[in-house]
Amino acid sequence: MAKKPSAKDLGDLPLPPFDGFPADAFAFFAELAQHQTKDWFEANRSRYEMGVRGPFSSLVADLSAAAAEAGLPFRGDPKSAMFRIHRDVRFSKDKRPYKTNAGAVLRADASAEGGILYIHLSADDGFVACGFYDPDKDRLARLRQGMVENPGRWRAVTTSLGRHGLAFDRSHALTRPPRGYPTHIAPDIEDALKFKSLVVRRALDRETLQSPGLTAALIGFAKAAQPVLTLLG
Repeated sequence: MAKKPSAKDLGDLPLPPFDGFPADAFAFFAELAQHQTKDWFEANRSRYEMGVRGPFSSLVADLSAAAAEAGLPFRGDPKSAMFRIHRDVRFSKDKRPYKTNAGAVLRADASAEGGILYIHLSADDGFVACGFYDPDKDRLARLRQGMVENPGRWRAVTTSLGRHGLAFDRSHALTRPPRGYPTHIAPDIEDALKFKSLVVRRALDRETLQSPGLTAALIGFAKAAQPVLTLLG
């Protein structure tokens, strides 16, 4: 009699191609927001595994392969690219145990330290983002120093992004420039120094998220956003 496959064996099987997130993925998160209990989650775990985690794993695999073919540096491990659905409540007043969204990250290679491509899914819709999110102190200092020393590169990047309707997310910015930089610099560079993260993003509607064409849409965005990675060059 054939041996029954173990969980490990099943985990090593090839992933099916990404075919879009099912409608129940959105319903699952909407309901999870109303039922923040372990009992409800365990009773609905199969919906999460089949409607969210499974398709996300396939998406990461397909996206990594498509990125390699397109000459883009982003790669992700389908088994570990997704963030955990459990919230870290140790130091939070909000003790709800589960996130009501899912996200996965593909990381750029060593030539673009800390650069990421992030995909986000929620009950309503989603988004994709690219850049340097919350870089450490040294990396942020290098990014800012590059703006001051090579303003032409900064302007070339922002111009390229603008051609594709992209701009840096201003929610990750200070209200005034940080200390320690020249005071007599061009206004656009002074403004650029305010950023704490250098991230561009694009909304993803539900129709796109449910389509097999999502992979191609993400590759198109990644190509448009790739100049951000040169800021740390």
